[in-house]
Amino acid sequence: MVDMLPNQAAIETEAEILKNPFTIATSGPGYGLDAPNLGIILAHKSFLVFAVVVAVMSISLTVRYTMREESAGYSELFRSTALNRHVGNLSAFLIVTGFNLVIWHHFYGLAEP
Repeated sequence: MVDMLPNQAAIETEAEILKNPFTIATSGPGYGLDAPNLGIILAHKSFLVFAVVVAVMSISLTVRYTMREESAGYSELFRSTALNRHVGNLSAFLIVTGFNLVIWHHFYGLAEP
């Protein structure tokens, strides 16, 4: 990254690119782009990759917690009791939502605007 942005003029040009509407729609508004440096540019460029990784992890966790019940036979046990037939999907949803809330709080809940 240092080789790609060797001087302050290149960093400021990259900051202007990060202010276009598509980048704002995918990565959010640019914080710190009024006085850009290499760290700010790197943080903005890595956000989209991080969002894709979290989405893939969420999908993997959902598949894991729903298919594991199905293959182990837990879903038949749930359906034979007084529980609702959607309890397996609800538990997977709650686990993945809790996971995403922990990640959000870790990265954004403690940050000051």
